[in-house]
Amino acid sequence: MNNTHPGHKALWQAPSALFVALAALAALFAWQFQGILTLADGFFSYALDDAYIHLALSENIMKGHYGVNLQDYSAPSSSILWSFIMAPLATWQFWPLTVNIILSVIALGFWHKLVNQVLPQESTGLKIALNICFLFMANLVGVSFTGMENVLQLVVSMVIVAGLFRLIEDKTYSWCFLLSIIIAPLVRYETISLSCIGLLFLLLNRHFITAIATGIFMLIPLVGFSLYLNSLDLGYLPSSITAKSSAMQASAIVSTITNFYNNFYEPTGSLLIGLLLPLIWAGLTRWKQEPQITVLSIMISAAVLAHLALGRIGNWGRYEIYIWISLLITLLYVFQAPLRNWLQKPTFHPVFFYAALLMFTVLFAKRYLVTSTMSKVGGANIALQQHQMHRFAVDFWKGDVAVNDLGWVSYQNDNYVLDLWGLANKEALDMRKAGTPDMLAKLTEKHNIQLAMIYQMWFNAEIPSTWVKVATLNLPEDMRAMTPADSQVQFYATSANAVPTIAAAVSEFQQSLPSGVTITKH
Repeated sequence: MNNTHPGHKALWQAPSALFVALAALAALFAWQFQGILTLADGFFSYALDDAYIHLALSENIMKGHYGVNLQDYSAPSSSILWSFIMAPLATWQFWPLTVNIILSVIALGFWHKLVNQVLPQESTGLKIALNICFLFMANLVGVSFTGMENVLQLVVSMVIVAGLFRLIEDKTYSWCFLLSIIIAPLVRYETISLSCIGLLFLLLNRHFITAIATGIFMLIPLVGFSLYLNSLDLGYLPSSITAKSSAMQASAIVSTITNFYNNFYEPTGSLLIGLLLPLIWAGLTRWKQEPQITVLSIMISAAVLAHLALGRIGNWGRYEIYIWISLLITLLYVFQAPLRNWLQKPTFHPVFFYAALLMFTVLFAKRYLVTSTMSKVGGANIALQQHQMHRFAVDFWKGDVAVNDLGWVSYQNDNYVLDLWGLANKEALDMRKAGTPDMLAKLTEKHNIQLAMIYQMWFNAEIPSTWVKVATLNLPEDMRAMTPADSQVQFYATSANAVPTIAAAVSEFQQSLPSGVTITKH
C-alpha cells in the first residue's frame, strides 16, 4: 500500500476515527446481547445452533475424544482449528462470543490501518464513515453472534491479502503473513484459495525457500488431520464438508454448476460478480506497468469464482464474508490512486460522496444490516427452541434422544444424541445420501432410541408409521422464526410403549417453559 506517512494532524485524527468506530461496535454488541436476554426471558443463546456443535465437540476434545458423543467418533465441524481453540473453556458458553469480540476489534483495527495507508490525508469524518460502514459490510456483529469461526477466518484472510500488497510494493513479508497462510485452511477449508495465492506471490517475488517451507507447514496438519479422520473410519474430510460441498456429491460437475447458478442468483453472489468486472479490467489495463497487479486481480477474482462454485452464501451471512472483504480491500488497493486523487480534488460536493458511500453499504451489506441488528431475534429463537429441547432432554427425559438439529441438545449432555441428519453420525449421512428406505426406523432401533425431537417438515413421508407424535414445541406466536428451520419441533415416541413416559415428562416440562413458549400435546 501507499506508505506515505501522515502529518501531525493526521496522526491525531487516526485514533479518534478508530475510537468512534470501536464505540459503535461496542454499542451494537451490547444492544444485541441485552436484546437476546430480553426476548428470551433471560436465556442466552447464539443465533445459530451450529455453535453448540463446536462446543459439544470441544467438551469431548478435553476428555481426549474426537466426537460429539463419547460413545462414537464423529467429525461434524467444518473447521479443524476452532473446536481446539474453544476446548479449554468449552463449558463456558460465552467463550466463542468473547473470542469473536476480540477478533472483531482486530478486524476493525486492521481495516482502519488500511484506510489510513490508502487515504492518509483525508478527514477524520471520512475515516469514521468508512470504519462505521466496515462494521456492517464485514457483518462483525452478526457473525460474532453465530458463535462460529468466521470472524477468525475474516481476520486471517485480511492479513493474507494485505500481505500480498506488501509483497507487491516492498518484496517483503511478515511472520503474521506466513502464519496466516498456514492456518487459513485449518480455520476453514475454503480459505486455502487465499493461502495458495499467498504462496504464489512468495514465488513471484523469489522467496522460493520461504514459499516451499510455508506450503509444507500448511499441508502437514491438513494431511495429518485427514489421515486421523480416516483412521477413525470417518473418511478423509469432516461430515459437514461431505454433506454440504457440491464437489463432494456423486455428480460433482453437475452439482458444482448448479451450486454456482444458485449462488449467482443470490443477491450477494450477483454483487460479487459485478465487482469482479472493474477489478479484472483494472488488472488487464496495467499488465505492462504493474504485472503483479494483474496477477493479483486475476487470482482474487478466481478465488471469488471458486467460492461461488464450491462454497455457499448465507447462513446468517457467515459463509461468504471472508471472500467478500478480501475482494473489497483488493479493490481499495487497486483503485487507491484514482480514489485519492478524486478526494483531494472532488468534482462535486462531499455530501454526495457520503450519500454514495451509504448507498454502497446498503446495497452490498443489505443482509448484513439485518443480521447486525437482528441477532437478538436469532439468538432468542435458538434460546426458546433448541435450548428448551436441551433442557427437556437433560432435565426431564434424562435419556438418549434422536434429533436433526444437533447443537444445543448435545452440549453439556452426557446421554447419547443420535444425529438423524448425519453431521455427527456417518452412518446416518451415508444412509441419507444413498436414500436408504426406513432410515429413521433402522437408526433409532439400532441405538435403542425411544424419543425423537425433529422438524417434521424435514422428513414427512420418511417418518415411520410406528412412531407416535406426542407433543409439539412452539416458539412464541409474536416472534419471527429467523434462524431455526421451523417455528415448531415435534416430539415423537418411536414406539407406542414409550408414549406414557414421554407424555409424563412433557407435562412436567410444560410447567417450566419461558414466557411465550408453548407445548401442544397430541
